[in-house]
Amino acid sequence: MGPELDKAIAEFPIRSWLEKFTRIYSAGNVIYADCPVCLGKKRLGIYRTSRLGFPIAVCGRCKDGGHNQGRWTGSTTLPSLVRLLEGGSWSQTFKLIHSLSGVSEPPWERPAETKAEKIPKDAFPLSSLQPDAAAIQMLQRRHAAHLISHSYLVIGGKYHERVIFPCNYQGKYTGFEAKGTFPAQDPKSLFGTNMETQQAVYTAVGNRDDCQDLVITESVLDAETFHTLPTNAAGCYGSFKEAQVESIIRLGPARIYWFLDADAWSKLWPAICHLLPFAENYVPPMKGKEDPNSLGPDGCWNYLNESRKIEAELDLIGFGLELGRDL
Repeated sequence: MGPELDKAIAEFPIRSWLEKFTRIYSAGNVIYADCPVCLGKKRLGIYRTSRLGFPIAVCGRCKDGGHNQGRWTGSTTLPSLVRLLEGGSWSQTFKLIHSLSGVSEPPWERPAETKAEKIPKDAFPLSSLQPDAAAIQMLQRRHAAHLISHSYLVIGGKYHERVIFPCNYQGKYTGFEAKGTFPAQDPKSLFGTNMETQQAVYTAVGNRDDCQDLVITESVLDAETFHTLPTNAAGCYGSFKEAQVESIIRLGPARIYWFLDADAWSKLWPAICHLLPFAENYVPPMKGKEDPNSLGPDGCWNYLNESRKIEAELDLIGFGLELGRDL
């Protein structure tokens, strides 16, 4: 979260806002109220500052008795509670939190199509190549044959023998990645001029608006490994960056799965901390040098089902010890 949103959440008038939805009984360090979801009397508690450092809401009846009709797990952070009860998008939720807190919302601009470099003029569609072409074979080996109809190849110049992947964020073109066709090409990836790789993320082909599961990966091809699975995926253009938090939040996930490479394990907890107020966070038990592209869809599906929910740093430390990794 950014400092403005941190401040807005800390100063949010929880009691006056919650009174629109339910009856409140006390409002000290912990606010007790009837749960507006399951109607359990005095079962909702809102802790103004939790052990994670931000307000969190818990309903014992929803959490333990399954009376929530699938709307929530019975425990959530303040932004998620506001979204649950108000029924708006994340963007509308942020605006309301800032408005009621009296803290100005910082401007956020989605990378604009007009600023992104167009596909190179000397690029030609991969679909025009023979099936035994190196670029075609590379995509087939990497579980991304579905990208053949969306991608290009350049011969000569800056992007010689590189596959061009058009990059999008929520349907908006943001630039392109020029991926090396052969292992010896260095660097492995180049990006179009003016492409925003610090703030934006890549949203995979076929992502659905009605899916609340989001896999976070390091690359375009890692993200596209999930194209046959019932989850959305986003690539971070090399590694997760703090500036990408808002781009991820605006995708509206309820559950986030961190499929980052093994060498990024030490960065997992700082990354998860940014998203804890907005979604449940899970980490798969990837081993050694495994990544989504090397695992393939079947391996990724197995790891999705084996992912461990992370709610505190100790959860990640314990999971890391089981996997033989250190923070």
